[in-house]
Amino acid sequence: NPIIRFMSNPYSRVAAIRAKCAECVGCTPEHLENGFRESISACTSHQCPLYTFRPFQRKERPKSAISGVQ
Repeated sequence: NPIIRFMSNPYSRVAAIRAKCAECVGCTPEHLENGFRESISACTSHQCPLYTFRPFQRKERPKSAISGVQ
C-alpha cells in the first residue's frame, strides 16, 4: 500500500507522490481500491501539481521504434 509505505518513510518524495495519488483515487491505509494503478495511470487531472510526476505512467516509445525507421 503506497500510503503505508509513505508513513514508514515520510522523507521520500517518491513515496509521498505515490501516496497522494493513491489517496486521490480512493485508497486509504486500510483499503486499496481495485485497479488503483490503472486509475492513476489514466489520470486526466491536468490541473493537479503532481500530474507530471504521477507514478504508473505508460512510457511512450520513440516514433522511430514504432515505425521501424532508424
